[in-house]
Amino acid sequence: MCFNVFLSFVILSFWRFYELSFYTIMLKVNNEQNSERRGDIIKIKEIFENIAKIAVFVLIVLLPFITVANMIGTNVLLDSFDNPQPYQYIKITSEELEPTIAKGSYIILQKSSHPKFTINNDDTILYLNNEDRIACDKVVYTSKIGPVTQYFIHDQQTIEHNQIIYDSYILGKVIGVVDNNPWSTLALKTWTVSINDLNFNAIFSNE
Repeated sequence: MCFNVFLSFVILSFWRFYELSFYTIMLKVNNEQNSERRGDIIKIKEIFENIAKIAVFVLIVLLPFITVANMIGTNVLLDSFDNPQPYQYIKITSEELEPTIAKGSYIILQKSSHPKFTINNDDTILYLNNEDRIACDKVVYTSKIGPVTQYFIHDQQTIEHNQIIYDSYILGKVIGVVDNNPWSTLALKTWTVSINDLNFNAIFSNE
């Protein structure tokens, strides 16, 4: 919410700066007796108006991506264009993941199928618990026995506070939790469509 307020402030400040700049120019025009000079300044004003409109348009187009970058980080956002399939956002419609994730929130998931998928201490993972139900908890620490890695999680819904999870149970890790509001929904949908249905890499590639 604070980030969206900040973006709105930036846009309004930019537009206000633009208005004040050209208000100053118009004062000079009114004081200028030379008609040719007045015409040149008006042309400059028109150029700056067009530049301002383009800048505002580009900023509005980029706002959803700026919002998502604020949610998951710029590096992860850029990686999602190279590896779109392992990224997904999910709306939590039940209370099964509480208290870790509140009902109605969105989670942004990096699936275990990501080619560079790793889990570290304090990461929040989505996994199948011992009852074959989807759960979401934080990894307390990991232990490696030969080729097998054990993940000790703090299960907040059972008395098994040090439950052991293995790689085969893990669906992915939560890289972002977002409140359900119209702007977040629009930003996430724009991002998902862009990485899955629009081939930006092909557009900007030299090949």
